[in-house]
Amino acid sequence: ANASSSSATVTQNGDDNGSTVNQNGVALEATVIQSGDDNTALLNQTGSGNTASATQGGTLNTANITQSGSENSSTSSQSGTNGLINVTQN
Repeated sequence: ANASSSSATVTQNGDDNGSTVNQNGVALEATVIQSGDDNTALLNQTGSGNTASATQGGTLNTANITQSGSENSSTSSQSGTNGLINVTQN
């Protein structure tokens, strides 16, 4: 994505999906939406205007969000059971 206007949107339906979003730039924004079971979302951001979101439905889902930079914001939502969310902000 362009370093000054970064954006990413990932939508996955079903089971055993994996999504990795790596961003390095100024106005970062990422959204991952997964439905189903055993899904994994990895969102890594560096830079200035960070925003990250992970929405997962089903069971045994994992979301990892790592942010570094200025205006960090993170929203994670899981419905179902046995979910895991890790958020690291610097």
